[in-house]
Amino acid sequence: MEEVAVMEETAAEDDGIEEIEDELDEDEFDEDELEDEFDDDLNDDDLDDLIDDTEEDASDEPDAAGDSQEDVDASTDADQVLEDDMAAEKETDASEQEEPERIRKAEAPSIFRKFDESQNNKADTVKEEEKTSMAAENLMEEEVSTKTVIPELAEEEEMEVSDETATITKGMKVAGNIKSNGNLDLEGVVVGNIKIAGKANIFGEINGNTEAGNVYADGAQITGGVKTTGSVKVAQSSVIIGDISATSAVIAGAVKGNIDVHGPVILDSTAIVMGDIKSQSVQITSGAVVEGMCSQCYAKVSPASFFDQIGK
Repeated sequence: MEEVAVMEETAAEDDGIEEIEDELDEDEFDEDELEDEFDDDLNDDDLDDLIDDTEEDASDEPDAAGDSQEDVDASTDADQVLEDDMAAEKETDASEQEEPERIRKAEAPSIFRKFDESQNNKADTVKEEEKTSMAAENLMEEEVSTKTVIPELAEEEEMEVSDETATITKGMKVAGNIKSNGNLDLEGVVVGNIKIAGKANIFGEINGNTEAGNVYADGAQITGGVKTTGSVKVAQSSVIIGDISATSAVIAGAVKGNIDVHGPVILDSTAIVMGDIKSQSVQITSGAVVEGMCSQCYAKVSPASFFDQIGK
């Protein structure tokens, strides 16, 4: 049964193929008939028209090319005009920039002249100030020289004595100068000069010059000159290495230096003096030691004039 079915299917397929081939044979056309139809359609007049159309298209192409070239030339001319305008603007800007520079260069000499004038004025001002300063210095020097003629009087006028007393306690050391209108009690150490308008009570050590209205030294160690407008009293345990200048002096300690006193000088039995003594009068107690020359040059009676009168 299966074989019969297969055979029937094969026969049906063969019948379908034959039908398709018959249809294709009906649709086939004759080549000769096609050529005849093409020849009839393409006659001589149509061919001439086709040639004329082709020539017209060819003639139109150069005209279009010419128009394109004219457009290109016009665009080029416009670009050139634009470039010329930009160059002109640059030249204008450059000229405008050069004008301030030219003006600045023209004004520069006047500016320099003004600067030079100001510098000259400053130099003249400095010279005037130097002259004024020199004049002031000369005036100050004259005043100082006038004061140094009579230093004691000038100092007395400048410093007024005060009742106040400054104290430098034991164990205190002062490095520097001391100046006071009052009194001073010194038990410590001073490295520097002392200038006191009142009385200086010295129980410590001084390395420097001392100036005061009156000086009293007891157990003192003084290295430097002592100058007073009043009296100087040096106790037994005191040592002074320096010159003494006063209106009166009482010495019981040791002095290495010259003593210049316009009044009386009293040397106690414990006094030791190594230096010359100038005074109005001198009193030397037994036991005192003096190594130097004694002169009463400030005495009211001059020994030289006295003997001159006797010789006459």
